[in-house]
Amino acid sequence: MGMVLLKHEYSYFVFLGILILLLPIGSSRIDNHTYIQSTNPDISLSYNPHEPIEITCNQDFEVQGWPGNGSLDKPYLIENLSIITTDWCIRIQDTTNHFILRNCFISSTNPTPTIGILLQNVTHGSIQNCILEAHQNGLHLDTSSECTVINNTAIGGYKGFYLDQSYDCNLTLNRATLNWEHGFSIRRSNSCSLIDNVGWDNSIFGFNMETIHDILMVNNIATDNGKYGFYLKEAANCECINNTIARNSQHGIYLADSNQCTFTGNSIFDNSLAGIYLYYTLNCIVTRNTLNQNGLLMMGYSRLHWVHNISNNSVNGKSLGYLLELTDISIDCANYGQVIIVDCQDVNVSRGVFHNATCGLLSGFSQNCRVMDITSTSNSFWGFGLFYTHRFIISNNTVNNNLQHGIHLQYSHDCTIFNNTLSSNTEAGFHLSPVSNRNNITCNIANNNGVGFLLSEKSESNTLYLNRIGPNNSQNAVDDGDINIWDDGVAWGNYWSDYDGQGIYNISGESNSVDRYPLSLGEIPRLSHPVDLECELGFQKDSILWQAFDSDPSEVSVYMNGSLIITKQWNGSDIDVNLQGLHVGFYVYKIRVEDAAGNSAIDIVGVTVVDTTAPTMNSPPDIEYEAGSIGNTITWNTFDLAPSFFEIYRDGILIKQQQWNSTVISIVVDSLSAGTYSYSLTLYDESGNSISDEVQVIVTVRTTETSTATTYDTLYLSIILASGIVGVIIVLIVVRFKGKI
Repeated sequence: MGMVLLKHEYSYFVFLGILILLLPIGSSRIDNHTYIQSTNPDISLSYNPHEPIEITCNQDFEVQGWPGNGSLDKPYLIENLSIITTDWCIRIQDTTNHFILRNCFISSTNPTPTIGILLQNVTHGSIQNCILEAHQNGLHLDTSSECTVINNTAIGGYKGFYLDQSYDCNLTLNRATLNWEHGFSIRRSNSCSLIDNVGWDNSIFGFNMETIHDILMVNNIATDNGKYGFYLKEAANCECINNTIARNSQHGIYLADSNQCTFTGNSIFDNSLAGIYLYYTLNCIVTRNTLNQNGLLMMGYSRLHWVHNISNNSVNGKSLGYLLELTDISIDCANYGQVIIVDCQDVNVSRGVFHNATCGLLSGFSQNCRVMDITSTSNSFWGFGLFYTHRFIISNNTVNNNLQHGIHLQYSHDCTIFNNTLSSNTEAGFHLSPVSNRNNITCNIANNNGVGFLLSEKSESNTLYLNRIGPNNSQNAVDDGDINIWDDGVAWGNYWSDYDGQGIYNISGESNSVDRYPLSLGEIPRLSHPVDLECELGFQKDSILWQAFDSDPSEVSVYMNGSLIITKQWNGSDIDVNLQGLHVGFYVYKIRVEDAAGNSAIDIVGVTVVDTTAPTMNSPPDIEYEAGSIGNTITWNTFDLAPSFFEIYRDGILIKQQQWNSTVISIVVDSLSAGTYSYSLTLYDESGNSISDEVQVIVTVRTTETSTATTYDTLYLSIILASGIVGVIIVLIVVRFKGKI
């Protein structure tokens, strides 16, 4: 809101001085929500009243008598002036000289749509220690460069500081407050820096930046603004480092249609919606940020809008779990303050407690994952938000008191959602937004929400039954989708708090849907809810135990994966269901107990049978035999509960592959030439577990061959030796004969 000048200028200055002393300095930081004050411009400074100033070229500085020569060492100096007018106060354009405008008071007798100080097509200007108020833009830099704006206060205008089509400008230690739009607004500009500034209590944004690149934002404070602390749109290569962003009425940082921006070391707390919101952005870095009482939100129609470098952030004192491109893993979420699942498959997440995290669990472009045993409460968007997410199993979660919806699905299909409790969510317990199809939603509780179940337009072919719905604050269910089914098609619909027991139940909404087999949400049998089970193949636990009670019990039915496996009279005692003999897979056990009055209770327990145990086998000894011998065999004794196939290699070359269906595997190793051979067996079970063993086979030369060779060698040596002896004798005889002669 604009400030109205007091009649006596002295009294006004005293009032303004008190207000400015209350403003936080940009170099201050927020600790425990308290500002640490620093020095401010001396409001008691004696200003010299002056008419508006207009400079349209370099020569005007000298013509108008401003001291200086326009050089870097001796810039022109305009200072200590008070200009109060509903028109523009100072306008400088088309100049390249260095100048300093400082210690000036720029105001208006009434809020005005004109500009306080305008620099247009200016290079080398510096605005210092000025007070700018009650104009549309306190300071406006248009198509200007290499300008500095230092330690100024903009108050009570529309935009405090406004840069448009400017570059290489630096804003440092400035304050902007009580402006009707933005504290700082930068558009179509690049290579500028904002350091140690404060955007506080402005009606829309603390810092508004659009169509920018290479902007550096360091150590700024953006608090208590009417919408966002920082609003960046169409930004590229910008950095937001060590800023404090708090108590803004919507988002702390909102980044839209942008790419390659970095957010590091920011303290972001108590913003009403998201701490950081990445909306249709690409390739961002989000690291070492501290978020309290708000979290991280992202959105986009492409997988690339969800893939960023996100690490080492915290939400409410716990790590922010950004799960990217994981496969076949279970995650214990107890140490996370928020979890975001992106491009994951076959990931199980469980045991988290998420509170005031914007969205407790957020998923994008993931499939075949499971979410269970999580509590997500008091988030400003959703308890769970699923986008472009398919074939999820969501079970046994508690989702309540969220500002929008409890569980929100958008462009998500073929999910199974059961045994969840959703209560006191402001808009809807369950929300299927456009193009969320073929989801199966059963055995959930939805009460005290704005609407229990809300199916929006273009949500199609979803099935909902055995849910306990109501009472809710507005309506129990609204269906604006198409071909959604509100019963199992045979005998079971949903439990409704407002069903009178007569005929079908009409669902509100454009689709004119009905529950053909509605049930009254009255006094029902008591039935416990055992936890879901994950068991190793061959497990010892052999049953699910339901504790059940009713004063007049009648019947119990148990289904496994939709097939009836037990139906019998119920005497009111606990119910055991045997689980032995299950193979690897996921099984849904549904139990229904009914009393004599027709009241019933339903529960569902999921049983996952996994096989993480490798096959076993002995390790036969190495074999050595003579070439030509027979009956040489390697025999392995093997075992697995779910064998699949085996492979045998000789010297690394596959020689046999076949189905593994016996406990003994043998291979004959006869007919090999002399030498050493490596035989290996690898066993595989149905879950892909494997084990290998290697046996050395040494084939030696036959003994007869060795003997013959030895005989020939001995004879040859004997002949040589004999010849040598004869030769020696002849030599001795000759020598002796000559001696006699």
